[in-house]
Amino acid sequence: MNKRTFLIISIIMSVGLAGCSKAKPANLALTGSQASASNATNQRDVMTYSGKMTGVVETNIFAKTPGRIASVQKDVGEQVNVGDVLVTLETTDLQAQLASAKADLALAEAKYNEIKRGTREEDIRSSEAAYQQAYQKYLDVKKGKRPQEIAKLNATLNEAKQAYDLAKVKYDRVKALYEQGATSKQSLDDAEIALRQAETKYFNAKNELSLALEGPTEETLNALKANVDQTKAMLDKAKNGPTKEAIEQNAASVAKARALVQLHEYNLQNGVIKSPIKGFVATKNANAGEMANPSAPLMTIVNLDRVYLVVSVPEKDLKYMKIGNEVNVNVEAIGKTMKGKVSMISPKADPGTDKFTVKIILNNASHELRAGMTGIVIISKS
Repeated sequence: MNKRTFLIISIIMSVGLAGCSKAKPANLALTGSQASASNATNQRDVMTYSGKMTGVVETNIFAKTPGRIASVQKDVGEQVNVGDVLVTLETTDLQAQLASAKADLALAEAKYNEIKRGTREEDIRSSEAAYQQAYQKYLDVKKGKRPQEIAKLNATLNEAKQAYDLAKVKYDRVKALYEQGATSKQSLDDAEIALRQAETKYFNAKNELSLALEGPTEETLNALKANVDQTKAMLDKAKNGPTKEAIEQNAASVAKARALVQLHEYNLQNGVIKSPIKGFVATKNANAGEMANPSAPLMTIVNLDRVYLVVSVPEKDLKYMKIGNEVNVNVEAIGKTMKGKVSMISPKADPGTDKFTVKIILNNASHELRAGMTGIVIISKS
């Protein structure tokens, strides 16, 4: 008889004896052959299944925001409570992003409030002045130059012509002296610069008089008229105030900027990763300096206040399993037999084994039972 069989028989006998405490003492005196027959009968009247224990509540801890791990506060085996800090991430970049988003929000709000208030009086006056100036210039150019202005342009041209002739004579004289070696190269250069300047003034004066006599071109008038229309449109816009579309568009910009601030605040808060449940650290995959990936768990937390014993039961024995039935569970690791209840029977068999998964729930206030321990459940057929 192996150790497990002996252990199961001992449990069955202890359960049976406990149920027969009122029997006469004479009935308890059995011969060796009678005891063996009784044991065989008891074994046929019970079923035993072995399985592993898991926490009823078990959760993986993930970083919601990618980042470098600054510190790890808990290690495997340590007990944690709801809200305890498990891991912290470096937040320098997150803080900078939040500050930038807040600045953008302030600008968007300022622009929205300015538009909502409408155009200021000084802006209207400025637009009015720009329109009047553009319109007057258009009229002046369209009318052409007055006789007095033509006379003034003629006088300017004559002065420019005299200055040019004088500069030409001086240049020729200095050039002759330079060729004879009677003056310096610098004097020749100065005379040449003065000649070029006088020539430019003479050309500009002649051109301006010619344009004044010919009148404005069609292209010039069209350009000036377009400028009038543009300044008039700006003046009308200033007087009418912001459109409904402009207000809604800027309101949308404010909402977008505010949402971005909230996102960065959320990311910054997620730089501190806390435990959502009470329990024990079962696994740890996080170390300071490493990168936290939102797709990879940093830790696993297991609550051991209650545990499941998960066993596989063949189809023929399911009729002895009822949800809520109390059963005995032997845990050799702690040397105890404990009471449990059937809490779940799978509605579908495992296609690989043709067996059904059954979960037995056990209270574990003392935390003696650990995830991964082996337990043997004993089910009576009677």
